[in-house]
Amino acid sequence: VPENVTGHMTVEPDISGLSERLLLARRQYFGIGAQSDARFRRFRSTIAATWKTQTLDLTAAGLGPLAADVLVEELLGLPPSHRPWLLHLDRNMLGDAGAVALARLLRASPTTQSLSASSNCIGPRGALEIFEALLQDCSLTSLDLSSGGTPAERNVIARGHERPAITALAKVLQRSPALSILRLGATAIGPEAAAELSAALPLSSSLMELSLPSNGLGPAGAAAIAEGAAHAQSLETLNLTGNDIGDAGAAAIGEKLFAASGVARPEATSRPPSPLLRPPSPSRPPSPSVRPT
Repeated sequence: VPENVTGHMTVEPDISGLSERLLLARRQYFGIGAQSDARFRRFRSTIAATWKTQTLDLTAAGLGPLAADVLVEELLGLPPSHRPWLLHLDRNMLGDAGAVALARLLRASPTTQSLSASSNCIGPRGALEIFEALLQDCSLTSLDLSSGGTPAERNVIARGHERPAITALAKVLQRSPALSILRLGATAIGPEAAAELSAALPLSSSLMELSLPSNGLGPAGAAAIAEGAAHAQSLETLNLTGNDIGDAGAAAIGEKLFAASGVARPEATSRPPSPLLRPPSPSRPPSPSVRPT
């Protein structure tokens, strides 16, 4: 009898009905032909191995919303000790409906520690469902909803002035005792949503990495994030690359960090400022050989 990662003796779960239930989704989302068959076999074998490693990796497996819903049903049918702690579902076609299914899994499986669902066509509604699930008793420590690839694959969590997902995320940052890594690159956050997130950063007790590249923040949005980050309790890494910050934005970020550090900003001098932002050393008295007489 195999032994799982927690050290308890377990038996392999029965997944005999998995293929039949997924056949409905297969034709629509996996297509037909040899490539489709290969993807489907990989899907089944990965599910079968989940109980051994506590990790489910279905990156670029061609999953659509219906397949995601069936997948979540199957996972919730497993004993809690067999459910994966780490979910890698990047570069699929989950959409909002698939995100709703993932939110159902998060609510019912508080032991899930990491969810990576980048580039999945998830919109504000799907993101809202995931963030609201995190407001419940959830131990998720890492969330990646960033985007890459073609525009059709990108996740978008904010559109214009409608930002309910951002509001929910701000509550997650304030209340979650576990979330330490948050990656939301290229998700159309924009400067106004950045200001809302910024207000929540000082209230987060666990966030250590915040990645917001390519979000169109501009100087104002970047400065707003820097304002919150400067007062964050645990933040160690902040990624704002590709946001058209410019010289003005970079200067504003520097000012925010200097102000929050409690260190006096070094004056212009012939010597470069300390990289650790320490105050300049007091001037030494003139050498005895040049003392005034």
